[in-house]
Amino acid sequence: MIEHSLFHNVADPKEQGTAFDPTAFYSCTIDPATALPEVLAAFSGPQDSIGR
Repeated sequence: MIEHSLFHNVADPKEQGTAFDPTAFYSCTIDPATALPEVLAAFSGPQDSIGR
């Protein structure tokens, strides 16, 4: 995918293939920026769900 990319010292970049749509594989929602401290506290550090 070349759209919105910046190339330096590249002669004639070509498009190859297509990008996949991540929503076809992953479900996610965007948290508001104000929730960052709470999200970091909840999901950082040792986690019981992954073996601490």
